[in-house]
Amino acid sequence: MASPTMSSDSFMLSTHRELTFIGDDDFYKKDTEVYQVEQIVGFGVIALAFFVTCYLTNRLSRETRELYEWNAIRLILPAAMFFMGLESMTLAMDYAHINIWRQWAVAIYMFESMCAPGIFMATFVATFLSYRTRSIPFCMVYRGPGRSTNSRSTTPDDEDRQTLIRPATMVVMMRVFTVAILMLSFGVNFDVVWDKPDLAGRTGWMTILTEPWQEDSSAHVVYSLLPMGMTSLSCLYFSALLWRYGSEFSMIVYPSSINPWIYTLVGSIIMFIGQFPGPDWFPLASNAGILVYLVTMLRLLHEVRKDILQAGDLGEFLHALGSENASNMVSEPASTNKEDPESPSTPYQIT
Repeated sequence: MASPTMSSDSFMLSTHRELTFIGDDDFYKKDTEVYQVEQIVGFGVIALAFFVTCYLTNRLSRETRELYEWNAIRLILPAAMFFMGLESMTLAMDYAHINIWRQWAVAIYMFESMCAPGIFMATFVATFLSYRTRSIPFCMVYRGPGRSTNSRSTTPDDEDRQTLIRPATMVVMMRVFTVAILMLSFGVNFDVVWDKPDLAGRTGWMTILTEPWQEDSSAHVVYSLLPMGMTSLSCLYFSALLWRYGSEFSMIVYPSSINPWIYTLVGSIIMFIGQFPGPDWFPLASNAGILVYLVTMLRLLHEVRKDILQAGDLGEFLHALGSENASNMVSEPASTNKEDPESPSTPYQIT
């Protein structure tokens, strides 16, 4: 995620980064004559795609009770898509040399800071919902036989299967991690740690890998890339878990491992790659990578919905089958072996 351009004068007079890339005297000055049209069209298309994806995600969550129950899917994920659409629209306007209202710049920074933690939390909840459908443990939480009060009944195999992290502890850890990403994002966008804005938020990892290390500016760039970097790696891990679930445990059996559950894995890789370009293409590549991942997340939520519905149908069938068998057993008369007193005790009469 990045911020648009403004003149170097307004950049120097601002108390925070405003919506600016690099001043005219900066070494990494971008050639506006070359990139202006591409950036305007690119950000315009990306903004429209974010808004459409937001609408479709909101409609899906409202149509599915299991998804609607979770705020991360019902509220946070569509909000992240909407905020990214607003940011992309603002970037397109700025590349078109439309003046950006200063208060709007502050609002965009606040919205932008919520996107990375929102994406992380939505991905975690989607993974949790998938594995909960089949009661399968994930993310270092293993479902063992439970801790018995009788120590003699616990075997070494049972000890190996004990829980590494309790579910409640895992939920708390996920929330703490989300808050940490949120604080990092606010620190980056409002220059809490560094007073002098530089390339932070305007370039990717390629600058760190190709340019000589500078103590202040390079560290600031790394700091600015941490929120989305941590989110991308976390989404990559959860996407791998989702792919494993779809290939091995899902209610719908696929003939190969190349199935719809792999979409978020591909999307998370693209999102991570989008954080690499230099200052010329980083804003567009970063937002495009996030868009691709959110589109794949929407596609995956459809798979999660189908899996939940299939599990529900199977549960209702088994419940109905069990009820029918129980009713048959109750209605069936008890068999009796009463003997007829007039009948002979043996099949033949001995004379």
